[in-house]
Amino acid sequence: MSGIVLSSALFPIVTQAKEDWLIAQAPLPAPESPAAPSSVIAPPAVPPVPLPRRPVIRTPRRPVRPTQITPATRTPRVPARPTRRIPIEPFPMPGDYRRPLPDLPAPPDIRTMPQSGDTMLSGISGRVSFTPICSVTAPASTCATRPYTGALKISTTSRDQFFRVTPDAQGTFRARLAPGLYVIEPDAPNFPIGTGQTFSVISSIVRQVEFNFQGVLPR
Repeated sequence: MSGIVLSSALFPIVTQAKEDWLIAQAPLPAPESPAAPSSVIAPPAVPPVPLPRRPVIRTPRRPVRPTQITPATRTPRVPARPTRRIPIEPFPMPGDYRRPLPDLPAPPDIRTMPQSGDTMLSGISGRVSFTPICSVTAPASTCATRPYTGALKISTTSRDQFFRVTPDAQGTFRARLAPGLYVIEPDAPNFPIGTGQTFSVISSIVRQVEFNFQGVLPR
Protein backbone atom coordinates (compact mmCIF):
# COMPACT_ATOMS: atom_id res chain seq x y z
CA MET A 1 0.00 0.00 0.00
CA SER A 2 2.77 2.37 0.85
CA GLY A 3 4.48 1.60 -2.44
CA ILE A 4 1.46 2.67 -4.41
CA VAL A 5 1.22 5.91 -2.51
CA LEU A 6 4.90 6.68 -3.08
CA SER A 7 4.74 5.95 -6.81
CA SER A 8 1.71 8.13 -7.22
CA ALA A 9 3.50 10.94 -5.46
CA LEU A 10 6.65 10.66 -7.55
CA PHE A 11 4.90 10.34 -10.90
CA PRO A 12 4.27 14.09 -11.48
CA ILE A 13 7.85 14.88 -10.56
CA VAL A 14 9.23 12.38 -12.99
CA THR A 15 6.92 13.56 -15.72
CA GLN A 16 7.99 17.17 -15.28
CA ALA A 17 11.67 16.24 -15.34
CA LYS A 18 11.18 14.26 -18.54
CA GLU A 19 9.50 17.24 -20.24
CA ASP A 20 12.28 19.54 -19.18
CA TRP A 21 14.90 17.19 -20.62
CA LEU A 22 13.03 16.89 -23.91
CA ILE A 23 12.83 20.64 -24.18
CA ALA A 24 16.51 20.92 -23.49
CA GLN A 25 17.37 18.40 -26.20
CA ALA A 26 15.27 20.15 -28.87
CA PRO A 27 17.38 22.12 -31.48
CA LEU A 28 17.48 25.85 -31.21
CA PRO A 29 15.53 27.79 -33.92
CA ALA A 30 17.55 29.37 -36.70
CA PRO A 31 18.20 33.05 -36.25
CA GLU A 32 16.04 35.30 -38.31
CA SER A 33 17.77 37.19 -41.17
CA PRO A 34 17.59 41.00 -41.00
CA ALA A 35 14.93 42.49 -43.18
CA ALA A 36 15.80 44.41 -46.31
CA PRO A 37 15.92 48.20 -46.03
CA SER A 38 12.98 48.50 -48.40
CA SER A 39 10.83 46.35 -46.17
CA VAL A 40 11.58 48.53 -43.18
CA ILE A 41 8.65 50.84 -42.49
CA ALA A 42 9.95 54.28 -41.74
CA PRO A 43 8.15 56.25 -39.12
CA PRO A 44 6.03 59.11 -40.42
CA ALA A 45 7.96 62.35 -40.92
CA VAL A 46 7.11 64.95 -38.33
CA PRO A 47 7.05 68.46 -39.83
CA PRO A 48 9.43 70.83 -38.06
CA VAL A 49 7.78 73.26 -35.75
CA PRO A 50 8.63 76.80 -36.93
CA LEU A 51 10.19 78.97 -34.29
CA PRO A 52 8.50 82.31 -33.65
CA ARG A 53 10.37 85.19 -35.29
CA ARG A 54 11.08 88.36 -33.45
CA PRO A 55 9.41 91.35 -35.08
CA VAL A 56 11.86 93.62 -36.91
CA ILE A 57 11.25 97.29 -36.07
CA ARG A 58 12.35 99.47 -38.96
CA THR A 59 12.95 103.11 -38.21
CA PRO A 60 12.01 105.36 -41.16
CA ARG A 61 15.02 107.14 -42.55
CA ARG A 62 14.97 110.89 -42.56
CA PRO A 63 14.96 112.37 -46.04
CA VAL A 64 18.21 114.02 -46.96
CA ARG A 65 17.70 117.72 -47.39
CA PRO A 66 19.29 119.15 -50.50
CA THR A 67 22.11 121.50 -49.75
CA GLN A 68 21.31 125.00 -50.83
CA ILE A 69 24.28 126.95 -52.03
CA THR A 70 23.71 130.61 -51.41
CA PRO A 71 25.19 132.62 -54.24
CA ALA A 72 27.70 135.17 -53.16
CA THR A 73 26.11 138.59 -53.17
CA ARG A 74 28.18 141.54 -54.08
CA THR A 75 27.63 144.64 -52.07
CA PRO A 76 26.89 147.45 -54.49
CA ARG A 77 29.35 150.23 -54.22
CA VAL A 78 27.76 153.47 -53.25
CA PRO A 79 29.27 156.25 -55.26
CA ALA A 80 30.90 158.85 -53.12
CA ARG A 81 28.81 161.96 -52.96
CA PRO A 82 30.70 165.14 -53.69
CA THR A 83 31.40 167.17 -50.63
CA ARG A 84 29.78 170.54 -50.72
CA ARG A 85 31.56 173.14 -48.71
CA ILE A 86 29.59 176.18 -47.65
CA PRO A 87 31.61 179.00 -46.19
CA ILE A 88 30.30 180.04 -42.80
CA GLU A 89 31.11 183.40 -41.40
CA PRO A 90 32.24 183.41 -37.76
CA PHE A 91 29.62 184.39 -35.23
CA PRO A 92 30.44 187.80 -33.84
CA MET A 93 31.38 187.88 -30.19
CA PRO A 94 30.08 190.58 -27.82
CA GLY A 95 31.94 193.78 -28.51
CA ASP A 96 32.84 192.80 -32.10
CA TYR A 97 31.36 194.84 -34.91
CA ARG A 98 31.45 194.01 -38.58
CA ARG A 99 32.05 196.69 -41.07
CA PRO A 100 28.76 197.33 -42.84
CA LEU A 101 28.64 196.83 -46.57
CA PRO A 102 28.44 199.89 -48.79
CA ASP A 103 24.97 201.05 -49.68
CA LEU A 104 23.68 200.20 -53.11
CA PRO A 105 22.41 202.93 -55.33
CA ALA A 106 18.69 203.50 -54.96
CA PRO A 107 16.85 201.27 -57.43
CA PRO A 108 14.74 203.11 -59.95
CA ASP A 109 11.00 202.98 -59.73
CA ILE A 110 9.86 199.81 -61.51
CA ARG A 111 6.64 201.48 -62.64
CA THR A 112 8.53 204.16 -64.61
CA MET A 113 11.28 201.97 -66.13
CA PRO A 114 10.80 201.08 -69.81
CA GLN A 115 10.23 197.50 -70.82
CA SER A 116 12.48 196.41 -73.69
CA GLY A 117 13.79 193.17 -75.08
CA ASP A 118 17.39 194.00 -74.17
CA THR A 119 16.74 195.03 -70.57
CA MET A 120 14.55 192.57 -68.64
CA LEU A 121 13.39 193.60 -65.17
CA SER A 122 13.65 191.07 -62.32
CA GLY A 123 13.99 191.24 -58.55
CA ILE A 124 12.05 191.14 -55.29
CA SER A 125 9.80 193.50 -53.39
CA GLY A 126 8.29 192.90 -49.98
CA ARG A 127 8.33 193.39 -46.25
CA VAL A 128 10.68 192.28 -43.44
CA SER A 129 9.61 191.75 -39.81
CA PHE A 130 11.56 191.08 -36.63
CA THR A 131 10.50 188.80 -33.71
CA PRO A 132 12.60 189.22 -30.54
CA ILE A 133 13.83 186.15 -28.64
CA CYS A 134 12.63 186.79 -25.08
CA SER A 135 12.73 184.94 -21.79
CA VAL A 136 9.65 183.53 -20.09
CA THR A 137 9.45 186.40 -17.64
CA ALA A 138 9.66 189.11 -20.32
CA PRO A 139 6.49 191.13 -20.91
CA ALA A 140 4.44 190.25 -23.98
CA SER A 141 4.66 193.77 -25.37
CA THR A 142 8.45 193.51 -25.55
CA CYS A 143 8.32 190.24 -27.53
CA ALA A 144 5.78 191.37 -30.13
CA THR A 145 6.68 191.14 -33.83
CA ARG A 146 7.60 194.49 -35.35
CA PRO A 147 8.93 195.83 -38.70
CA TYR A 148 12.63 195.35 -39.22
CA THR A 149 14.37 198.60 -40.10
CA GLY A 150 17.99 197.47 -39.94
CA ALA A 151 20.31 196.66 -42.80
CA LEU A 152 19.76 193.56 -44.94
CA LYS A 153 22.51 191.62 -46.69
CA ILE A 154 21.65 189.82 -49.92
CA SER A 155 24.24 187.43 -51.37
CA THR A 156 24.36 184.73 -54.00
CA THR A 157 24.40 181.11 -52.83
CA SER A 158 28.02 180.87 -53.91
CA ARG A 159 28.85 183.87 -51.71
CA ASP A 160 30.67 185.61 -54.52
CA GLN A 161 28.38 188.69 -54.70
CA PHE A 162 26.93 190.77 -51.86
CA PHE A 163 24.34 193.53 -51.83
CA ARG A 164 23.06 195.72 -49.00
CA VAL A 165 19.50 196.99 -48.70
CA THR A 166 17.91 199.12 -45.98
CA PRO A 167 14.12 198.85 -45.46
CA ASP A 168 11.99 201.86 -44.57
CA ALA A 169 10.17 202.48 -41.29
CA GLN A 170 7.43 199.99 -42.25
CA GLY A 171 9.99 197.28 -43.13
CA THR A 172 9.29 197.36 -46.87
CA PHE A 173 12.12 197.14 -49.38
CA ARG A 174 12.78 196.58 -53.07
CA ALA A 175 15.82 195.16 -54.84
CA ARG A 176 16.62 194.64 -58.50
CA LEU A 177 18.50 191.37 -59.03
CA ALA A 178 19.49 189.11 -61.88
CA PRO A 179 17.76 185.71 -62.13
CA GLY A 180 19.19 183.11 -59.76
CA LEU A 181 19.27 181.92 -56.13
CA TYR A 182 20.04 184.33 -53.29
CA VAL A 183 20.30 184.38 -49.49
CA ILE A 184 18.89 187.27 -47.45
CA GLU A 185 19.84 187.85 -43.81
CA PRO A 186 20.02 190.74 -41.32
CA ASP A 187 23.29 192.61 -41.31
CA ALA A 188 23.44 192.99 -37.50
CA PRO A 189 25.34 191.22 -34.68
CA ASN A 190 22.24 190.40 -32.60
CA PHE A 191 21.07 187.54 -34.86
CA PRO A 192 22.29 183.92 -34.49
CA ILE A 193 24.04 182.01 -37.27
CA GLY A 194 21.70 180.34 -39.73
CA THR A 195 19.00 182.99 -39.83
CA GLY A 196 19.47 183.52 -43.56
CA GLN A 197 16.62 182.56 -45.87
CA THR A 198 16.91 181.48 -49.49
CA PHE A 199 14.81 182.86 -52.32
CA SER A 200 14.87 182.73 -56.10
CA VAL A 201 14.58 185.42 -58.74
CA ILE A 202 12.87 184.69 -62.05
CA SER A 203 13.68 186.52 -65.24
CA SER A 204 11.45 189.52 -66.05
CA ILE A 205 9.39 189.04 -62.83
CA VAL A 206 9.45 191.08 -59.63
CA ARG A 207 8.41 188.70 -56.83
CA GLN A 208 6.46 189.81 -53.78
CA VAL A 209 8.07 188.27 -50.67
CA GLU A 210 7.88 188.51 -46.89
CA PHE A 211 10.62 187.57 -44.43
CA ASN A 212 10.67 187.23 -40.64
CA PHE A 213 13.85 187.01 -38.59
CA GLN A 214 14.26 186.12 -34.91
CA GLY A 215 17.04 187.62 -32.83
CA VAL A 216 18.01 189.27 -29.58
CA LEU A 217 16.88 192.79 -28.89
CA PRO A 218 19.78 195.22 -29.33
CA ARG A 219 20.94 196.92 -26.13
